[in-house]
Amino acid sequence: MLQNTGFLFSAIDNYFVELTVTDNNGCSATIGQWVEVYDVPQAAFTFNQFCEPPGLVQFNDESTYGSSGSPLQSWQWELDDGYFSSEINPSYIYDNLDSCYIVSLTVTDENLCTDTYIDTVCLFGQVSVDFIADQVCFRERTLFEGSFLPTNDSIAEWNWDFGDGSPVFSTPNDTVSYLYSAPGTYLVYLDATDIYGCSSSSYHQVTVDSLPTPDFTTDTAYCDAPTSFYDLSVGNGTFIQSWYWDFGDPGSSSNNSTEQYPTHVYAGSDSIYYVTLMVSNYLGCYDSIIKPVYKGPCVAASFEAIDPPFCSAQPVCFVNTAEFYGSSGGIYQWQFIYGDGNVDIFTSEPDTICHVFEDPGTYTVAFIVFANVNGSAFTDTAFMQLEISPTPVSDFLSFATCYNHTTLFESRAEGNGGNVIGWEWNFGDLSNPDDTSTLENPGYNYPAAGTYDVELIVTSDNGCTDTLMNTIDIFEPPEANFRNDTSCLEISTEFFDESIQSGSEIYQWNWSFGDLLSANDTSMLQNPTYTYNTIGPHTVTLIIEDMNQCLDTIQKTINIYDVPVASFVIVDNYENTQGQILLENTTMGAETYEWDFGNGETSDEFSPVVKYLYDGIYIIELVSYNEFYCPDTSILEYEILFKGLFIPNAFLPKGKPELREFRPQGINMKRFEIAVYTQWGNRVWSSTRLNKNGMPKDGWNGWKDNDKDGVLLPIGNYIWKASATFVDGTIWRGMLNEDGNYYTSGVVTLIR
Repeated sequence: MLQNTGFLFSAIDNYFVELTVTDNNGCSATIGQWVEVYDVPQAAFTFNQFCEPPGLVQFNDESTYGSSGSPLQSWQWELDDGYFSSEINPSYIYDNLDSCYIVSLTVTDENLCTDTYIDTVCLFGQVSVDFIADQVCFRERTLFEGSFLPTNDSIAEWNWDFGDGSPVFSTPNDTVSYLYSAPGTYLVYLDATDIYGCSSSSYHQVTVDSLPTPDFTTDTAYCDAPTSFYDLSVGNGTFIQSWYWDFGDPGSSSNNSTEQYPTHVYAGSDSIYYVTLMVSNYLGCYDSIIKPVYKGPCVAASFEAIDPPFCSAQPVCFVNTAEFYGSSGGIYQWQFIYGDGNVDIFTSEPDTICHVFEDPGTYTVAFIVFANVNGSAFTDTAFMQLEISPTPVSDFLSFATCYNHTTLFESRAEGNGGNVIGWEWNFGDLSNPDDTSTLENPGYNYPAAGTYDVELIVTSDNGCTDTLMNTIDIFEPPEANFRNDTSCLEISTEFFDESIQSGSEIYQWNWSFGDLLSANDTSMLQNPTYTYNTIGPHTVTLIIEDMNQCLDTIQKTINIYDVPVASFVIVDNYENTQGQILLENTTMGAETYEWDFGNGETSDEFSPVVKYLYDGIYIIELVSYNEFYCPDTSILEYEILFKGLFIPNAFLPKGKPELREFRPQGINMKRFEIAVYTQWGNRVWSSTRLNKNGMPKDGWNGWKDNDKDGVLLPIGNYIWKASATFVDGTIWRGMLNEDGNYYTSGVVTLIR
């Protein structure tokens, strides 16, 4: 029973704690209160060692709250003997690397609950690297071996810069080999990183020794002569110390040599031997070279085809260029095998041999020579692949072979399997040194009619040529000419061909009337017509062609003139005369006139007066002409129906025959009535009869009712009354008196 005591609660909770005190008298008292037991925080930390500066360690608090959630309020670190820190995440530089240290962290929360975490911090030592490398000859790989301290460390990555500009090479291995592309001295850098991320570097010079450069040359030995070899090797900074030759002649007992300038005898036939020379210098570096060495034959067949191109059906010539190299003997036979079934054999040396290949194609020509050397027979064959190209076929046509006109030539040449690409024309004009052309289809103007020899040389794309000469006739061309009548607007203009033929009959006419507003202003008639719709100048072109295909052209400018406007009006019953009309001319722009009255009469007056005598319909035509004699026509129809009724005012029964009766004169009446009365109103005569022309049939003879057996009426004045209707339905208005009035009754005087 202690006055002050402690107690370790087994769980986090609220506890009611009682304290009972008793004095010496045995009296006691008790007090109680609630005590809350909190959870403690959990102290923890991590750390990281840095490479620079050496010994630097960064500590990181990883402590957590207790379950009561009380925040931490203080941190107490013991990082080294005698070194403390209250930072949350402190750092510290230790003096000794590659050693271990005891580090503790005590954390306190706001409930003043604490917890302590203790850990051992072991530091890695500072890494250092180095390497060694072999000195090698060029084309040998250089071996690099890396090393590091401290030995308990471990390198994660080795990074090599070989000093020749190549990319840095990274590897986890401490040994690497590298092949340099050229000899020389290189500064090599090594940068290594250990497992802790710390790096160290080192560099050294590395030497790659140059190789010697082997080389040699030989002379060309023929037949049984020895071949000499001449060393051309260089040491590249040091001396050559050894030579080793392999002459590529394994069947020979002397196929190898260590001399600097050896010789070797090859067999008599021509061949190529591959000779190897290996040289080494004083640095121990060596290199070799293999070169072909030609051993010349005792006899060599060779020939050339000359003067290309090589064309079918034309001579192809060959030149013999065979050689004999033996010390004795010579060539005794030469053979040409042309590949087309033909062979030529010569026993004396030929110079130039020509042969004709009839057909195009590819031919293998063989040239064989036979020789004797010291009693031994030798032969050699040369081959030539010869392409015989097809020879083109020259041909041409000529057109428009006319003097003073361009004669056109059309090449009809055929490539015969090739393509014609060149044309050389000679037009046979001895008067002109420049009568040539290189066009495919040229033209030429001959200076005179006659006969000319025209030559065409064609060349194909393979260079082969062919020549053709034809004789052509150049004819006299016709002479174009024409005339035309006056050309008036919207009136057909007539054109008359007046061309003159020369060498042959003209058979074709091509007219162009120069009407820019029409697409159909042409004709192929000899004497055409054309109607212009615009006034002004127009260029008319006539091209004629005769049976010799000779052309001639003429152009003339014609003026198209405006036309007058013909018109007139008819003034009927002119001067109060039935059947008489005035033709009042209202034409504009005319100077002369031609009238046709439709009754067989004509006139050239400006406004003529015409009198028609008979009923009918008359077509009146006016043709008006301007100063260029361009006409315009106006036509009107005039219909005349003569109608009228005339009543005489006296008659004489015993006078002249035409005066013996009182006879009304009229025409074209369909109804008529007349009566005569005495002054006292007694009717003495009447009539309604008409003939077929609508004319009164009867007249009054002075007797009552014309009865000569009746009453003879006395002389004196009588009253007549009349009415009439004409065939056109009009009514007779009466007789016109002097005061301009019409009357249907009047006085007739009977005279005896």
